Amino acid sequence: MKAAFAFPEGPDWALLEAILRRVTVPVIAEGAIGTPAEARRALDLGAWAVVGSAITKPTEITQRFVETLR
Repeated sequence: MKAAFAFPEGPDWALLEAILRRVTVPVIAEGAIGTPAEARRALDLGAWAVVGSAITKPTEITQRFVETLR
């Protein structure tokens, strides 16, 4: 079950896996990663790092909590 603030369409895991299979440079995952579990999965798949507003913009993080808890 996804958290209430997760992106409805979710990350494109197949795309991330395909990129990781084909390149030899570090891959930074970004896009539709909205939960800590999704960030962990990206790292477990081989991403070098995870970035994006879901983890780097405190106001957006707070807003998701406020909307969920109302």
